[in-house]
Amino acid sequence: MRTSFITTLLLLLFSTVPAQQPCSPNELVNVSAQLDFPCEASFGTSTYFNFATLVAQRNNIRTGTLHWQFRSDTVNGSWSSLPATWQGQSTEIIDKPDFNTADNGQYRCVFTDSLTGCKDYRRTSVYVHPRPSYNINIDSIGCGGMYLGIDLQNDTNQVLTHCWEPNYGNNPYTCDATTPSYLFDRTGCMMVAGTVEVIVTNQFGCENYSYISGLCNLENLDVNTSLNALDTVFCAKSGSLEVTRFSNASFPSGWTYQWLKNGTSISWATGTIIKPVSTGKYKCIVTNSYGCMAVTNEISVTVNKLPIVNIQPVGPTEICNKDTIILSSGSLSSNTFDWYRNEIPLLQTTSSIGAFKNGKYKVVATSAEGCTATSSVSRINIYRSKIEATGPVVICTGDSTILQNLTTNTVARQWQHNNINIQGATSSQYAAKQSGLYRVKSTSVGGCISYSNQIDISVNCREAVHENYLLYIRPVPSSHFINLGSFEPSGNFNISISDMNGKIILEKNESQFDIHQLDISGLSSGMYLIHFSDESGQRSGKFLRE
Repeated sequence: MRTSFITTLLLLLFSTVPAQQPCSPNELVNVSAQLDFPCEASFGTSTYFNFATLVAQRNNIRTGTLHWQFRSDTVNGSWSSLPATWQGQSTEIIDKPDFNTADNGQYRCVFTDSLTGCKDYRRTSVYVHPRPSYNINIDSIGCGGMYLGIDLQNDTNQVLTHCWEPNYGNNPYTCDATTPSYLFDRTGCMMVAGTVEVIVTNQFGCENYSYISGLCNLENLDVNTSLNALDTVFCAKSGSLEVTRFSNASFPSGWTYQWLKNGTSISWATGTIIKPVSTGKYKCIVTNSYGCMAVTNEISVTVNKLPIVNIQPVGPTEICNKDTIILSSGSLSSNTFDWYRNEIPLLQTTSSIGAFKNGKYKVVATSAEGCTATSSVSRINIYRSKIEATGPVVICTGDSTILQNLTTNTVARQWQHNNINIQGATSSQYAAKQSGLYRVKSTSVGGCISYSNQIDISVNCREAVHENYLLYIRPVPSSHFINLGSFEPSGNFNISISDMNGKIILEKNESQFDIHQLDISGLSSGMYLIHFSDESGQRSGKFLRE
């Protein structure tokens, strides 16, 4: 009885506990992935979109939440939540617009039953291939030009193919070369509008591109010979030959040049331009900074020689006053001639002329071919003696004024007083103590005799002279006009003004001035001597110009 009671009690007790539900929702059927391209999204300097879409298929028999997870290790490793760049992460369909190699790995969708908390999992693997990442480098510069290559920045095990596409702003891109290295042989500087692009593709068919611009390939020897003349026939030194560049680029400082005439080097012709002096065939060897050489095209020219001019005498040459010297061109009489004195045409066209004036003479000879040559200058100097006073020309009794003669090329002198030789006065200076006219007779190295100008010395300030021989000048000092006195001139008269050294500054006659109002405004400030003469005699005085 007791046993059956216990059995009955246990049956009643367990019949009140509900049965446990199974934890296997089977809500997820599958997870799949779809990519636009098998290569990563990044493309050159611009973003190339590669949409990745993950889809979770459901039975839709249970209510719950979805959560997406990722791990980069395809076998082991912990799962983590997706980054925020994935869109719609709590839905059955999520996507990412720029899927790249950093996103490669396993993806799974986790369903959590809202009623029981049970979970269901489905997963898939997503993988894209990398695109080549690289920079364009200038590998080397040689005689042919500039060699470009690439510097791979990612997986060095990639098997690459190349497509070099130069574009200079006026043509479409075309594949110009498929080698890893590209020869850029365009001369000069390529501006921003011109580029060299290279498309690199790996073994997975994933490509990338990069470009370079602003290249300066100045060492390319794109040279030729140009003629700077209207014709290949010209006068010596009038036409020129020049090394030029097809690209019009400037010449680097390290280049050298050697001109040849008829195949032989010209020792003096080592620049970009020469002026041929003889007929021949000319070309130039140009060497750049890397030792590469190029020979320009050959140009044949006919060069007419310049006429020879050798003026005689060369000068300077001294002649006597009123003498004439013959100047010869020293050129063929068949030429034509134009003579000049002090750069002014003389209107004389013979091969020789007579010169009798001071000056610088030259001649221009013209040949029958029209070629001209100019002679050196022949300077002709006429020997003329000249004296000057080193002190006042109006002196007191017992005083003296030094007269000097500084005429060059002089070997002998004879001073004269009133045209009479002064005994023993043969030096370059003479002390004049008496009133009268002084001059010097000079003899040059070539034997020319010249009489100098005359200086009038007056000794009167201590002599008992009549007041009529003095000028009473008013006002003193003055800056505009002076009055020479209250007297009236007698007959014809003359006046001269000189400085204190005896140099005559101004001379006037009776028709040119009024003695009562003489204009001195044109004189510089200083002390002056004035000398007046008429039929009654001479008068002298001094005045100060302010």
